[in-house]
Amino acid sequence: MVQSPPNRMGTVAGHSLSPDRLSVAYRALGELSEDQLERVVWSRLLGRSERMLPPLGRDENPSDLFIGVIEEYPQSEVAERLQRLAARLLDQVARASSQSPDVVGELCYLASASESRTAVHGLMKLIVSDRAASDVLSNGQTLRVFAFRCLLGLLHSVADELRTEDFRIWLEPLLHDHTTRTFALTALTGLWPERWKDYRRQVPRADVKRLKASLEVAGFDATLID
Repeated sequence: MVQSPPNRMGTVAGHSLSPDRLSVAYRALGELSEDQLERVVWSRLLGRSERMLPPLGRDENPSDLFIGVIEEYPQSEVAERLQRLAARLLDQVARASSQSPDVVGELCYLASASESRTAVHGLMKLIVSDRAASDVLSNGQTLRVFAFRCLLGLLHSVADELRTEDFRIWLEPLLHDHTTRTFALTALTGLWPERWKDYRRQVPRADVKRLKASLEVAGFDATLID
């Protein structure tokens, strides 16, 4: 089943993201220039400590603090800057990157969980990149599968913008890759439910019950394919 957004490596921090920690991080991030913010975000995603930020807590994933700040201060300039930065960094790693699969996966999660609408195209580029097919995260998923799951977490919020011929043409070939078939079918059916019968013919062994569950998790109306 598609999760939206996916759990990365296991647990997600909760108790460690106290209001005090988020307040400290919010103030510190707000004082940084764009170049400094990029350096600090990359450093955190790499698991390194930054003096101005609270240290990583036990069971806390590297992007949790940034996601927490965005959720705590959703209308702030800091939140908007973090969302734009996540999109920009995704665009960079889709073209070329020496970062490890887990670090890139953490960036994908940051973009999805923070609802960075501008990150959709970066995720799309990453999904079809050569590295995404071969790179494997420490949890056993390929980077392509993980990035696609993160993309599905954003689709419903930008559905109206993505119902284009270009996006449909980009998605349809992914129906024929067994590693992305379920995700592509969820996206295509969610965005174009009137084409469901055609997609069903292309993927005759599709598990309809599983697809409906995936559509619901992704925020689409599963009853449209009844």
